[in-house]
Amino acid sequence: MIDRLGGGLAALALSAVALAGLAHADAASDGPFAAAAERISGSTDHRDPTRLTAGLWSDELAPSDEGHFFAYDRVEENTTVHFAAFAAAGAGDSITIETFAGDVSCGSASASSPYSSNGPERVFGATVLIGKQGSSDDCVNQREGLRIVVSRGGSTGDLDPLPIRIKVVEEQRLADQQEHLDPERGSLPEPPDVDPSFAAPDGSTTREIRQGEVQYVPVDLDWGEGLDVEATTASMAEQKIDTGFSGPELTVDLLSPLGVPIDDGLADGDPAESLSSDTSTTVTAGLAPVGYRNRFTSDLPYLPGRYWVVVSLSGAAADAEPVQISYRLRVGANGKRSGVPTYRGGDRPFLIGPDTWATDPSGATNAAAESVDGSWTSTRRWAAVGLGLVGVLCVALGGSRLIWRG
Repeated sequence: MIDRLGGGLAALALSAVALAGLAHADAASDGPFAAAAERISGSTDHRDPTRLTAGLWSDELAPSDEGHFFAYDRVEENTTVHFAAFAAAGAGDSITIETFAGDVSCGSASASSPYSSNGPERVFGATVLIGKQGSSDDCVNQREGLRIVVSRGGSTGDLDPLPIRIKVVEEQRLADQQEHLDPERGSLPEPPDVDPSFAAPDGSTTREIRQGEVQYVPVDLDWGEGLDVEATTASMAEQKIDTGFSGPELTVDLLSPLGVPIDDGLADGDPAESLSSDTSTTVTAGLAPVGYRNRFTSDLPYLPGRYWVVVSLSGAAADAEPVQISYRLRVGANGKRSGVPTYRGGDRPFLIGPDTWATDPSGATNAAAESVDGSWTSTRRWAAVGLGLVGVLCVALGGSRLIWRG
């Protein structure tokens, strides 16, 4: 269902897209690395940490567990600070985040780069929520003096310096702060169970990917919306591809609006599979609906905004020529907008940059977001569905908004 059109021109263009079917995205995307980040040099002296504001930052970690020290001062009290660090690297690397309010630990997280035969470099990273339910009073209430340490694993001494991205988002407290501190009170729904079934969207795109390549497809999720992804490729024999003993591995990863991987939410999902010589290969991934209370458990989406579907194909052996395969990709949001929290700060709850409050912590969909009866309705996008055309229409229609409800 089309919720809103900017006028007859948009309706005509939409009809053209529907008749033509889904098309290739106009250009390759670098996913969460495409956004501009301010370059900084993280301090190696804990007595003089590098000061951060909300925003996206670019740093570089030296090998051998070289820690960088940062400081962040809350803009408002009792807020939740989302601190994420992510990178793209081959197997054998890792990132650790440690957070403190004074001498009190506010949580830590670690992530290791995923293994992939002969590459490619895939995104990995970690996120810490400072001030969420279960945190100490210092972590929840202290306005100033948050300290963060970002480091690499101790086994990275023989690796090159690692370029990383750091994303800091400050989130307003709820209108009823007690709901935030005690999830048993209030009217927000409990974290939803993940549906183990998979319902592939009706639309699909046909794409090509080369061994050692990574492709990013954005999809915007609102509160209460989930995600289904399916990638299917014909047998290597049908594609006239010969890679010897075994085929390359096709993988689907999912990244959150903070840029870090989030676990597959399908109980029977299979996000990685080696291509077969005589049968088709299908990989699937998906996410439960985005919910505020998901942050109180693990491995569930808890922020609205731009998610990334990441498709990669493992690299060729050193003495082999990389092959290119064709695959069909289905990406679609499911569910409807629900479970929307009410923030004390109004309808711009996320601080994503100095003096920049937004509806989307990723910053990707804010230009298309608008206030409807005091609330936010996001634009659900498939990057492969005439992405360039939709962008041109939005500009031509002066920001008029097109929502595809499938």
